[in-house]
Amino acid sequence: MGVSGAGTAQCWGGMTNAQTLLRTHNLDGVLRYEPADMTIQVGAGMRVADLQAVVAEHGQRLAIDTARIDQGATIGGLLATADQGPMQLAFGGPRDLVIGAGLVLMDGQVVRSGGHVIKNVAGYDLARMVCGSLGTLAVITDATFRLHPVPAATGTMALEVGIDEAVICARAIAQAGLHPVAAEWFSGRLLIRFEGTQTGVQDRLTAAAKLVGGAVGTLDATEANAEWKQHATIANPNQQSEAHTTVVRGLARPTDVTSLVQQANRITLEQEALPTVAAAVLSGRVDLKVDAVILSSHAAVVTRWRRHVENLGGSTILRHRSDELTDLISAWGAPPSAIDAMRAVKAAFDPDHLLEPGRFDPWF
Repeated sequence: MGVSGAGTAQCWGGMTNAQTLLRTHNLDGVLRYEPADMTIQVGAGMRVADLQAVVAEHGQRLAIDTARIDQGATIGGLLATADQGPMQLAFGGPRDLVIGAGLVLMDGQVVRSGGHVIKNVAGYDLARMVCGSLGTLAVITDATFRLHPVPAATGTMALEVGIDEAVICARAIAQAGLHPVAAEWFSGRLLIRFEGTQTGVQDRLTAAAKLVGGAVGTLDATEANAEWKQHATIANPNQQSEAHTTVVRGLARPTDVTSLVQQANRITLEQEALPTVAAAVLSGRVDLKVDAVILSSHAAVVTRWRRHVENLGGSTILRHRSDELTDLISAWGAPPSAIDAMRAVKAAFDPDHLLEPGRFDPWF
């Protein structure tokens, strides 16, 4: 059985061969909202954008900005994929913000983990366990998250630099205690975002510009929004219009970002394909978007770049590809060191492998 909210991550990982699809989109209500405690519990089918609209009325937000939100991503899908956006640098991802979840196990049991108390330590932390499981352990029915205030001001600076200099500049800004909430590089351009009071943001933009020098520009709100949206399309292409596109995400140490980006460009060009690369320069996340007509070029790029990422101790996941590519390449590379534990957890929660069969193939 497959599980889907809005279906924005159906291409992630292996292609499931489930015979039945369970849709959670009708589980879309606010179950409990405590503005004073800055926590909210909502159904798994609620769109993240709708949640943001509800809490914005109280000057609050769920501090997650993955691009799939604009495509209609749901809360359950966000938790199941553990998807991250640029603000992960400052606030972490879904695993860091979730404090509770309601689950239905394959034997029919309804279980709950955590609640509205952020430091609740009773019982097993099942909410975090299913985060990133791609729906293979249980059906998520609802989730509880801690919220953050909407900042009074936001500012983005842009710097035209190569990836090696981008890493140096971003590290200098972070080490100077300027606290950027996002630091992303793509297409020869480094974007650094700050949040806070109007005066505080302006002071940090000025200090950061002096620190890195060069041709630094401060973007107005419209320009910044356009830049961040363009960045988002790299990791989240349109499922229908980009049939000749493959997207693979690499995760490694921040110190290896330069190598990952340089090898991604080199390998893709050697296969006569067009690369577009985006990197979270302070956290080690690199997205490679490959455009090519010949399927074998996609497969060769993914295979070679995956090998490079794994040689550096990192991992990869396919986020987007055509159906035809499925038979040419595995969605996953070498199994992680924790594979035995992963298999044991899967066996305990879904011994018959009924949930999302094939999603983690060939690992289990």
